[in-house]
Amino acid sequence: MLLVVLRFEWKSHALDVAPVQSTGSPSASRPQGRSTFVPPDVKGNAPWALSALPECFEQVLAAHGPPAYVLAQLPPGSEIVRGRALLRNADCRLEIGPGIATVERGSERLVIPPKTQFYRWPDRIGFVRRSAQGTELRVYRLRGGSKIVLAPLAGSNGP
Repeated sequence: MLLVVLRFEWKSHALDVAPVQSTGSPSASRPQGRSTFVPPDVKGNAPWALSALPECFEQVLAAHGPPAYVLAQLPPGSEIVRGRALLRNADCRLEIGPGIATVERGSERLVIPPKTQFYRWPDRIGFVRRSAQGTELRVYRLRGGSKIVLAPLAGSNGP
């Protein structure tokens, strides 16, 4: 029978740090791009569209999960947005339709896809969206603190 014995020895060594003189200079600060830079002519489905426009909308609440849980997270005092309505803030345009919404800013056009139900409060707008991935709630306030004013669009039953 062969017996192998291994011995490990750990020695602690103090770490010496010596001051050194730097011969280089720090690089100049680099400007950061705007957080909302989007290539021109962006189009497509985007449940997160309002979150991508922080100059216009500021997300204040989000919830994901089963429908009962998500609906229980709706802030009190919500009113369902019925029919077609338009909301403008800064250079953003939110057009709400039955079950769907479109967000436009310049040449960008994003769709908050079906099945979406919008809600409003005096100072907030939000929606509950149901999809194969689950149910989500997103609530926003307008950048600048403006009140929510929805303009009815043709074919609307009112905001």
